[in-house]
Amino acid sequence: MSNFINLYKKKEISAINKTGTYPTMSFTWKHAEVRGFQTSIKSFSEVSKFIDTMQENRFDWNFDTGLLGKITKFELEKLISVSNNIFKFSKKLKSKTVAKNTLSRCLVQYRIIRSLLKKGHILEIGPGSGLLGALVGSDKNYKYTGLEVCQAFYITQHEIWKYIFGDEIAEQFNKFKERKINHVPWWNFADLDYELPKFDCVTANHVFAEMHEYAMTFTIKRIYTLLKDNGLVICEGIGSTRDVST
Repeated sequence: MSNFINLYKKKEISAINKTGTYPTMSFTWKHAEVRGFQTSIKSFSEVSKFIDTMQENRFDWNFDTGLLGKITKFELEKLISVSNNIFKFSKKLKSKTVAKNTLSRCLVQYRIIRSLLKKGHILEIGPGSGLLGALVGSDKNYKYTGLEVCQAFYITQHEIWKYIFGDEIAEQFNKFKERKINHVPWWNFADLDYELPKFDCVTANHVFAEMHEYAMTFTIKRIYTLLKDNGLVICEGIGSTRDVST
């Protein structure tokens, strides 16, 4: 078990003991648990399963449907740069991949962000494999903060971002000290006494419908308090509605 997995476990247990049952119940990935999707890992090697997931076999579909349209020279250079980093990182796990399915889908959201916001600080709710963060974080015009409730994805994000960005990433387990790339665990987001910065943009892709209903209500309300004046909320999709009951 890696040192960071141990650290995360220690911090989460401490937070659960303080926050109580309702926040812990609410900030679980409801849809994943119902569907049997793996949400936690015990070793660094398991990260390989989460580098290119949730978008399986959609690379060709992203192009065939016209979702991606024409890729600009800037976008192509960005894709090549990030995919090269992902490939080098994946080799450490003996599972060579450029994460083409997830990365191509993240390009859609990155393109929307760039078209609406020229520079600023972006908060992503539920970064998944962390590849939108890799795109945004490698852009000099943006700062990036990712909030994640799933332990397996949180560990994956940390390992990928640490590999790509090094000391530019800050794990915000304690008081928020802003850097280029910031990582916030669910228990700090759920704590109204935990001070977060104001954001120019909040993006949440395929997550709202997959949240526990209490977490969804809380998250929407907290987003409102965290946005700067004229801040943007960009939601490409709300996620699977199969298990939505309210």
